[in-house]
Amino acid sequence: MKLGIRLQLFAGFGVVLLILVIVGVIGYVKLNEADVAIDSIGKGEVPAIQSVYEVEAAALTIRRDVRQAIIVTSEADRKKATDDLNLQVKSITVQMSILDKLQVTTDGKAQLAALKAAYTPWVAEQQQIATLASAGKDAEATTILLSASGTKMREAIDAALKDLIDGKMQRVDATVKTAQDSSTQAIMLMIGAVVVGVIAGLGIAFVVSQKLAGSANQLAAAAAGLAAGNVNQQLTVKSNDEMGELARSFEAMIGTLRALVAETMRLVEAAKAGRLSERGDEAKFQGAYADL
Repeated sequence: MKLGIRLQLFAGFGVVLLILVIVGVIGYVKLNEADVAIDSIGKGEVPAIQSVYEVEAAALTIRRDVRQAIIVTSEADRKKATDDLNLQVKSITVQMSILDKLQVTTDGKAQLAALKAAYTPWVAEQQQIATLASAGKDAEATTILLSASGTKMREAIDAALKDLIDGKMQRVDATVKTAQDSSTQAIMLMIGAVVVGVIAGLGIAFVVSQKLAGSANQLAAAAAGLAAGNVNQQLTVKSNDEMGELARSFEAMIGTLRALVAETMRLVEAAKAGRLSERGDEAKFQGAYADL
């Protein structure tokens, strides 16, 4: 199969270009994975963490309002504490609804379910305490507030909030690590593609230049030999490219000159022997060589 020098160069650099394109596509995919990971943090985990902290802050405010409702003596102050408690309950309800929409993992849904299970009886107890305090039943309200069951409920909701926050932070850390790994892989692939491209390009250039230089040197030596009268030399260029064609044409020319010298020597010997009528065999030659 004939493969010209130009085609060899195009094929070689085409391979390099193909490698760069493939690595570029893989790098783009990796960078896109990193972008998706970061986007998931911005659209899912960060708002969810913010909502959990809002629930935690509202829960602490409810505890303060319950104690305030017991401590204060005026009806106006107790009503203010109770109204603020109810406001915080509404805020938690809103944040819980937001969290419902943001939970996409099985673990996240389970942790939110645990928080709801701890919150429902706890908030009911807090509202009961506030109602008793508003009715002036401070001793009964205090008893419930300091009861073992009340303490257990507070611990349960604190643990549920901590688990949900920890779970969110772990997912953020894992997502950030995924994004960093994808970015690192993309960078390494790009660097690798450049290195491979440079090595491949230099390799192709070296192979082609060596091939051209070797063929050119043989042709130059053959030309010098012809100039010195050497018509018995042989070329070893066997490639199928343009240099091979040039070498074969050069060999044909050497063969013609060899035959011409041999025919000339035959006529000289015939003349020495007195056969002056003997003529050269023009059928062996073409063009100007036949005219000689």
